[in-house]
Amino acid sequence: KWAGWAAAPALPPLLAWRSRMLREIMDYADALLAPCPFVRDWYVAHGAPAERTAVVPLGIDAPPPAPDAPPVRQADEPLRVLYVGGLAWQKGLHVLLEAARGVTGRLEIEIAGDLDVTSEYGAQLRGLADERVRLLGRLDRTAVWAAMRNAHLIAVPPLWYETYSLLTHEAFAVQRPVLASDLGALADAVHDGVDGLLLPPGDVDAWRAALQRAVDEPGLVTQLGAATPQPATIEGVAEQTLTLYRRCEP
Repeated sequence: KWAGWAAAPALPPLLAWRSRMLREIMDYADALLAPCPFVRDWYVAHGAPAERTAVVPLGIDAPPPAPDAPPVRQADEPLRVLYVGGLAWQKGLHVLLEAARGVTGRLEIEIAGDLDVTSEYGAQLRGLADERVRLLGRLDRTAVWAAMRNAHLIAVPPLWYETYSLLTHEAFAVQRPVLASDLGALADAVHDGVDGLLLPPGDVDAWRAALQRAVDEPGLVTQLGAATPQPATIEGVAEQTLTLYRRCEP
């Protein structure tokens, strides 16, 4: 802790040197790649040449074979919402759990990820989780795909900007709509009211209203799931990247 404070005066020069180095690299490059429009626009706003900055999404591994179809929720079954990812404050899981507590009707929340019950945040999550919340622990890739196919909605509620969300595109690959924070890369990926719902980050009331709507309207998840786009594959992205490399050849 004290060593960190002692090193603090050295940080501004190091960051300035890093910025100069990155600027030189950007000026030297024939092409700059960004994974989504949000990141591209940020690059350009901070000095990257717009004419040499292209959007190339991150590809996903194809899910295990299965006859995927839009989720169908029967009126007499609970709405199943899945969260997959890190269990840190900035991921916003507490917002989802707090919102769920005020929802009436049949609802189930499943959480896939390691929960440190000894941490302050872990204790907070435990306190927010009621009997409708199920902790799945860490899942391997096969189990993640199975959990997504079992869910009606995938929740992605971060509080900070993210440069991409592989989970969102994986959800789309199995035709599962996404409840997402309306910021950064998520706002690029999710089309509000079309293939998911965009909600103000950290706004418990807005997240509660969206969950309540999905509980009250059984056909909503099917409508949104039917409109999910097919995401880019690793193979397709590799070919797109190679095409850009070829254009840069002298």
